[in-house]
Amino acid sequence: MTKLVASMPVRNKQDLDRLSEINSDMVELRLDYLPSLDMIDLVNIAKYREKLILTVRNKAEGGAGFHEPDEKIHFLRSAIESGFLVDVEALFAEKFHFDSSGQIVSRHFVDHDPGYDELREFVEKYSKDSRIVKVVIRESPESRSTLIRLLNEYSNLAVMEVDGESSSRFLYSMLGSLLLYCHAGEKTSPAQIECEEAYSILELLKQR
Repeated sequence: MTKLVASMPVRNKQDLDRLSEINSDMVELRLDYLPSLDMIDLVNIAKYREKLILTVRNKAEGGAGFHEPDEKIHFLRSAIESGFLVDVEALFAEKFHFDSSGQIVSRHFVDHDPGYDELREFVEKYSKDSRIVKVVIRESPESRSTLIRLLNEYSNLAVMEVDGESSSRFLYSMLGSLLLYCHAGEKTSPAQIECEEAYSILELLKQR
């Protein structure tokens, strides 16, 4: 069943005070907006552990800033050991031999438009050991049919077009995409809509 995920930029510790106010199934903390990951004390957000996704997005895949690999690895490992769910890029995990088992493994294709075979190879590689495989591509004439084909074949996917119509995200949710990303005041991706609006649409779809 699709979970509504509020993607929230975190630039300072005070931003975390908003966690109790956001109406969504889960909250993605976009920690790549921080100047340093040392600013996050995992103990202080432990009470929200079950609804959080911790993300330090690489700049090459749409992230907001740069963090040294060693800093990122140390933070993500600490988060996993503390029971948090993290989103780690497949290319990062491969390059630095990072164990992403049981986590969200993602690939944001922002530099080219992959064909179905390339996407299927990626999903096949990670679908067995990952909690969710996240695929983000650019809108193209083939993007919608390609993502629908993937959803027909795999059950632990979250798929979306980074710059497509917002309505397409609800279509993918109806077809099995596990996560629908929204925003709670500031977009982290062009196609996101406000979380309250997204929640209302999902409730309406459930009633129908």
